[in-house]
Amino acid sequence: MPTDDHPQIEEVVAFLQAKQACAIVHPNAQDESREVSINLDHRSKWHVQTLVFAFPRPDFRKRLKAAGLRIRHREMRMHFGPQRGTTVQFFAVARGFDHPEAAAKAALAVLEILWALPATEWLWVTAMAYDDRGEPERPPVWPP
Repeated sequence: MPTDDHPQIEEVVAFLQAKQACAIVHPNAQDESREVSINLDHRSKWHVQTLVFAFPRPDFRKRLKAAGLRIRHREMRMHFGPQRGTTVQFFAVARGFDHPEAAAKAALAVLEILWALPATEWLWVTAMAYDDRGEPERPPVWPP
């Protein structure tokens, strides 16, 4: 494996090839969700996406663009719960890729860029749907 690759790139690609979708989760995040999803869509593209509630800083935007990702403003009107009737604004960092390796690299780059997670930080590669996830199983020796 080249030295510039993330230590979990092979794990992410293997998961994608087996299940055609995954979530890469930072399980130690206490204050916010730090999660990037990858799935194979109907056009045979590997779609990478994460949602953030604050527009990324200019230096982050530049690095996300260099990683081949786009930032889109989204709005959603809440129909249920305590925020019913309000409009929630957020930003999607996303793009489709032709190969699972490219999608995996982009997804791992998102975690490094947006949340300043070093490549040595262990990330949980798991199912996209919360109902399909168990408990995080951290390797006994980390970093590898």
